[in-house]
Amino acid sequence: MFPAISLAQNHCLSNVLNDLITEDSSSKKILSSSDSGLNLSPADVSGLRSLRNKRIESLMNNEALNYGNYFSFKVKDVKVDDLPGDTKYLIDYEFSKIEGLILSIKTKKKSVNDPHVLLDQLIDLTTLKFGFQHPAQAVENSINIEKGSLRAQELLLKKRLKTMELYLDHAYTPKTKSDLRPYFSEQISTLEGQVGNVRQRMTKLKEQRSITNKEIESRIAKLVKSNKDLNLMIAQNDRKGVADFLENSIKWHEMEPTQAGVWKSWIEAIRKPAGEDGVVLFRGHSGNQIPLNDNERPYILSQALTVGEESFNQRGAMLSGALKKHYDNPDIQNPTYAYSFYDLLKMHYSWTRFSTPSPVISTSSLKVAREFLNGRLEKADYMGLSSIKVNPDRAFPNVINPWKDGKMIEEEILIPFFVFPDEVVHTVQGKLGKSDELINQFVSKTEEEIGREISNTEKIGRRPSQKSKKENMLKWWNAINQD
Repeated sequence: MFPAISLAQNHCLSNVLNDLITEDSSSKKILSSSDSGLNLSPADVSGLRSLRNKRIESLMNNEALNYGNYFSFKVKDVKVDDLPGDTKYLIDYEFSKIEGLILSIKTKKKSVNDPHVLLDQLIDLTTLKFGFQHPAQAVENSINIEKGSLRAQELLLKKRLKTMELYLDHAYTPKTKSDLRPYFSEQISTLEGQVGNVRQRMTKLKEQRSITNKEIESRIAKLVKSNKDLNLMIAQNDRKGVADFLENSIKWHEMEPTQAGVWKSWIEAIRKPAGEDGVVLFRGHSGNQIPLNDNERPYILSQALTVGEESFNQRGAMLSGALKKHYDNPDIQNPTYAYSFYDLLKMHYSWTRFSTPSPVISTSSLKVAREFLNGRLEKADYMGLSSIKVNPDRAFPNVINPWKDGKMIEEEILIPFFVFPDEVVHTVQGKLGKSDELINQFVSKTEEEIGREISNTEKIGRRPSQKSKKENMLKWWNAINQD
């Protein structure tokens, strides 16, 4: 029942497992309203409907769940006259430029009291709430399934299986006069078969790719040892050289389709310098000294490029492996498969807690950047503040970031990998968080360099509003829906 997806603005999530798992038709009956003999009383049906409705309400509680300061998500429960084919209900993800991400639960009016439909909906909604960490992860996983990812298929099946196992446990079984555990046992048996089938296909695919993997490893090893110095190319604003290096050093086949699409667009954006429409951002530095090129111009590197015993070229070639390294950490709770774009955003948000070097650089408004130099980080060995101007395609909103500090709310904008010297407008060093005079000098120098005044939004940031959420959500949506 959940989740199928097409790449139009409206995404149907109803029949995906029927289409993706196996040629064995007997394994598909879990995916539509079951024909298992459920003889439930009106009171039992009412109880199931109540549980279902509570699950919907819990999904809608954005404040408690803290999906992100600039993440817009709604749930709609709709009764409809008809649905395609024999479908009794489906779940749609729809993206609205006004409302953001919308989950629509559409049920045939004739099926609203069907116990099989109520149970299927309860399982799907529970998987959404507790199986997936965030609506963004569930949507992205659906897109990856549509694009043929076996990992995404396995992830969905395992999460639905886990939900079934919880409901089989007597403590979680809905309280009905009829014993539902045989029903759940039957569904679990079917799901286990489907998981096994997908894993067999994954093993076969891994074997098929073994020769390709060796060729890729050989190519990357030669690139790392070549006379192409990634650090020097960044320092010299050699956009083509840097983009070509990264493009040839990434194991694209190991990425989920959504993440691969995002990274390809990021690498392509490296080739374009900031123009008149460049985005002005700010970054507070603490603990990591900013390198200078031969002309004494600063440039900024992500943690993934500065931390580690490997050579700089090796670290550059390992950027796409930062995710797996992070999620291999035994301290990470409920790790996912670590290859999706959602995982990258989640990893970046939590990297300070788990000390995994992030391949992206956090920027924001001047107010937020200054906070990193104000009080809490005064013990750092090095401090600095930079103004940055980049091509808009180099700036990506972290829509799932929930960081707040009192009245301060961060609109975090991520810049992938590094900031070229010609993208750094101005940098000052020292503990200047509390010095209005030094900050004013910094602002004046930045305005002189960019040829205009810094806007109020660039200074203090934007509050989460319909407009700011809409703009950030649209950029996220377009990013994960690339070919």
